[in-house]
Formats: sequence, C-alpha cells, structure tokens
Amino acid sequence: MAYWDFNFLMRNNTVAKASDICRRQKETGASIENLSQGFVSWLFYGYSPSGQRVEDPVALAAKRLLQNISTGAGGDFDRLAQLRPFELKAFFDWDFEGSLLLNAPDTTERDIYLVNFKDLSKPKKRKLYRRLFGAS
Repeated sequence: MAYWDFNFLMRNNTVAKASDICRRQKETGASIENLSQGFVSWLFYGYSPSGQRVEDPVALAAKRLLQNISTGAGGDFDRLAQLRPFELKAFFDWDFEGSLLLNAPDTTERDIYLVNFKDLSKPKKRKLYRRLFGAS
C-alpha cells in the first residue's frame, strides 16, 4: 500500500463506530488521509509503552477520532503514521526477522520505532501488525 486505506483499517479492526467516524469526517471536511493517519497514530500509542494502560487500542482510536477527527496521538506516533504503509511494514518485517538495525536506514522514524516497539512482546507486536496490515 502506498497510503493508509481508511476503509481497510475500519474493516480490518472491526471498528463499531466506523459509520459515526465517516459521518463526522463529512461534516468537518477532514481529509481521509489525515483521518487514516490519525487512526494509525492512536493504534501506535495504544500499543506503545506510553499507552500501556490502554485495554482496547481500537476503541481508544475510534473514541479519539470522534472527539477530534483530524488529530492523532501526537509527536512520535504521528510521525510513524505519516510513513507510507510499505515503509512501516518493512520495519516490522525486519524486526520480526531480527535484522532491523542491519536493514533499516538510519532515520529518525527507525529510532522512534525502536524506542516504542523493539521491546514489545512478539504476540502484541504481531497483533499490532495485523491491525495495520491484515493477516499475514
């Protein structure tokens, strides 16, 4: 994928309030691209050490988007969400095979990924991966 697909993200994550989010997006005129990035940003937050108390990252993302349709979790999480999905998928794939530092370019985004997700348990990391990219 060259961009985050909002409809895919909603279906893949079984977002109960997807129609409410779409209605709010149309009311505000927010771009689908920003909406998708915001959803991804909140997922990152929910799975990161900062969101360790979040029990349901998908519900949090939906709730936050309904509150403010054009805002992600901020900072590092927004920066990762702005990556093209195939770039981010490569980080995960390299991480799963243990070659992230060897293969990933030395970028701020790689460092953000390392800080937030390097130590995430494999099952949680796989769950986040599936939420972003589907089963694989």
